[in-house]
Amino acid sequence: PESRAAAARRSSQSKRQKSEMSILALLEADHAFVPLAMVVSTIGVVSLGSGVMAARKKFNVPYPNMYAVCIKDANGKPVSTCANPEDVDKFNCVQRGHQNALESHYSMLMLTAVGGILFPRAASAGLMSWTFGAVMYSKNYSNRGADKRNGGLALFKYLGLLTLLCLNLATSYQIYTK
Repeated sequence: PESRAAAARRSSQSKRQKSEMSILALLEADHAFVPLAMVVSTIGVVSLGSGVMAARKKFNVPYPNMYAVCIKDANGKPVSTCANPEDVDKFNCVQRGHQNALESHYSMLMLTAVGGILFPRAASAGLMSWTFGAVMYSKNYSNRGADKRNGGLALFKYLGLLTLLCLNLATSYQIYTK
């Protein structure tokens, strides 16, 4: 005879399998784009960190300093966390470009997950647009400075954000009015 523990395990596995099957039955093939876009976006944002590591090495900014700093000592001589005080802004531009993407990435992932419930292709495209724009924003910030960080293709970041916000509003409306 089967033990109670074995019967309970079998019952639990059966319930989990039915639950998984019922969730998958609700999803269409297009929903596969949502986690794929999230993985690609995460790789894109995390890869920006390699630029910060290269800049940290190039400008000799030691850990744990997140940003480079330059102050003047009592004699008015610049003292910096960089080897050369003139490199402070250069390093900080690289760091800020990456940090900006990190600051909003989790929000973009959440907007993609929610918008992707009803609009999986559009939500995935919105996230890819935001990711491409965030990478371009970071590159602009690193290479052209703070004043020119939003130029050119970096504007795709805002197109992706607007897309995801609109999809979330549409999802909320459709759920509320069903």
